[in-house]
Amino acid sequence: MKNLKEFLLVVFLIVFAVSFNAVADDEPEGTKVDGGMLYGQAIAEGKEVVEYVTLVEAKEKYDGMEIILSGEIKDVCQKAGCWFTFGEGKNSIRVMTKHEFFIPKNSGGKTASVEGVFKVTEISQETAEHYNEESTAPVDASEIEGPQKALIFEATGIVIQD
Repeated sequence: MKNLKEFLLVVFLIVFAVSFNAVADDEPEGTKVDGGMLYGQAIAEGKEVVEYVTLVEAKEKYDGMEIILSGEIKDVCQKAGCWFTFGEGKNSIRVMTKHEFFIPKNSGGKTASVEGVFKVTEISQETAEHYNEESTAPVDASEIEGPQKALIFEATGIVIQD
């Protein structure tokens, strides 16, 4: 009987340790910086900061430019934290990490500054459906038809404010 109790205790401790590591690995590690947490590369100082609203209103002006974008995070990829959006609906900007780094999946509602390249582009129906599946607020899949115009921001660094 004593051996069974010891065996079960060892099994319990192993399961607990594995579970704890799985939860810890689920949260991406950032670097503490003034005012928040940095994910990816450091954001340059002195570069033009564009607010989300300004970018949406003048998207053609900024197409292809490297800028710093600031706004409120609305939706975050619930699979890996590899993308998030500023804004909603047709005026949303999808910020992509290109799987080079990740942000916490519970970052919605927080303010972020992002450095990278902004692009006005088109994505396939399949890509739009894929993003919808990973969203915190998916739309009815029947609403996604054909290629979609998209505002994409390829991020090199993101600071999520405290």
